[in-house]
Formats: sequence, structure tokens, C-alpha cells
Amino acid sequence: MINATVKESVSLPMTALDETGVFCWNRIGVQGDRSCGRLVEVVHCHNCPIFSHAGRMLFDRAPPEEVLVERTSQTAIRTDRPMEQLNSGLLFRLGEEWLIIDAMSTIEVAELRPIRRIPRRTDAIFLGMVNIRGELRLAFDLHQLLGIAPLQGADRQAGRFVVIRLDRQTWVFPTDEVSAIIRYQHSQETAVPSTLERWKSALVRSVIEWEKKKAGRIDSIELLARLNKHMG
Repeated sequence: MINATVKESVSLPMTALDETGVFCWNRIGVQGDRSCGRLVEVVHCHNCPIFSHAGRMLFDRAPPEEVLVERTSQTAIRTDRPMEQLNSGLLFRLGEEWLIIDAMSTIEVAELRPIRRIPRRTDAIFLGMVNIRGELRLAFDLHQLLGIAPLQGADRQAGRFVVIRLDRQTWVFPTDEVSAIIRYQHSQETAVPSTLERWKSALVRSVIEWEKKKAGRIDSIELLARLNKHMG
């Protein structure tokens, strides 16, 4: 779920944030007192253009100042050593597992919507086609590729689509929650422990600890290879 509060100025429609930085869906929407007049028309905040706009703004938003201060202190090094490059990734959740995919491969986060099945092609991994901004995109199930059980029912209210582009191919996959764009260094990555059976897939190349969460980093190149092989 997109963070409920922000501490920096974000260019959103006036009704999206109040003076304390609380998003409207947490104040007057489905997660608040439901007093928003738009709910009569859109039924759920996920269907509101303000909510969709906020999802796209996730990729343009700078990290909070305290995060920058913390990361600066963590990455401070002697001037006689080269500065280590920062990498960016989208932190999201499948079932109970946190994962990261390269932010450069990520186009946007969108609300969940119906997926059109393709006769004789749709299966456990290839879900079909989904309409994203008026264009039909291929949808796949990353839960299945990683062997992670998805959440069901009310537990999926925070679910979102993640739209990615890999080698000029656009794909969409559903998640159970999208957190934020994070920045990390290669030195923060550790090998996947042999005890973590759920992450033994070659799709997960390393583990990154972020704000007390252990997240598996997805190998985008391997992911594309798996998808192309599956589609034949």
C-alpha cells in the first residue's frame, strides 16, 4: 500500500492531501470515514483518478529527508575510496514475502482490474491481457514463478498491478502490496541463505534488508528469459 503520509510537498490534486499530509483515501475514503462524495460514483478509491495519479507519482517522489540523512550517514566513506553507486528498486510484497525489482524496469503502479483470459493460452503463469491506459498488456503471475501463495479476499485490498518493461517488452503482474521506491548499494546485498527454501529460485539473486524487512532482489534478465521460454 502506498504510504499513508508524506512529509515532503507532492504535486497532487488539492483533494488528495490535507494539511497534515494524509492522503484522502485514508481520511475520507474507504480507509477513512467514507464521507468523500466521489465514492458514490467510483465505489472504491482504487477506481478514482486521484488514487491512480498518486500511484504514478510514487516514481517521481523523492525519498523523505530523514531517509536521505540516514542513507548518507550509512554510506559515508573515506575520500580515498571510490563512491559506491546507488541502485533503485521497487519494493513490493507477494503473499508474506517482500521483493525488489529494478526501478529502471518499472513503468508504473496501477490499481487491480479484470484480466482477459486468452483461450488455449492462459494458464497458471500467463494470465492473459489487461487494459493499462487503453493498451492491452501481457499479464503474468509472479506468485506462480516464485512459488509464493497469494493473499485472498479482504487481505488483497492493498494489491496493485506493477507494469514493467524488459527489453522493449511490456508486462504486468499483480502484487499484494506496493511499498515504495528504495535506494540501496551493492554492499547491502547478501547471498540468499540456503535455509530460505522459498527463495532458492534463480529469479532471486540476493537479499536486501530494508527497514527491518528482508527482501529478495529479482533478476530482471532471468525473469524475461523465463517469460519468453514459457510463452514459447
